[in-house]
Amino acid sequence: MKKFSPLLLATLLLLAACNNNKSKETTNNGDDGKEKVTTDPNAGQDLTDQLSKLTPATADQMRTLIPATLVGIAKTGENVREVDGTMFSFAYYTKDDTSYMKLSFYDCGGSAGAGVYSMHLQDLSSPPVEEAKKYSKTIDFNGGKAIEACNMLYRNCTLSYFGGNRYLVIIDEINLGGVATLKQAAAELKFK
Repeated sequence: MKKFSPLLLATLLLLAACNNNKSKETTNNGDDGKEKVTTDPNAGQDLTDQLSKLTPATADQMRTLIPATLVGIAKTGENVREVDGTMFSFAYYTKDDTSYMKLSFYDCGGSAGAGVYSMHLQDLSSPPVEEAKKYSKTIDFNGGKAIEACNMLYRNCTLSYFGGNRYLVIIDEINLGGVATLKQAAAELKFK
């Protein structure tokens, strides 16, 4: 039996998604049961187009996203650099030798950044994974969608979401309390 290469499979899935031109709007009750919320599955492409028109962030702008402390832990290191045409910043928050958090931001502004956002949209549509010691799933988070993943064997969890109307945010933790700690860290972030 022949195997498909991952690149070929991704290309076929992308072409299939692009050929679905039908806009299917759905209307649901809001969280309070009163407000009507209309969702268009093609809105992700509209946002990708808007992001591609933005001026990419500078290194100094990316540095302003990194807080000095996160969930009560002081920053122990940071870096800002360009990765594949978009700005990327990250910082470590180390509690001790076995417990730390890593906070990462990708700028989704400009054409390269919009490509990062498109990849995030694809990840959001991936089927959930559930195994004995690990899982990955898409969740509702801060008025949007996020990917929550945990590996209990390594006591590691990750939360990735779109924040500040232009950044892909990824928060990883090891041995710090799991998803609850990640959500607390996300609540502390300030986008300027």
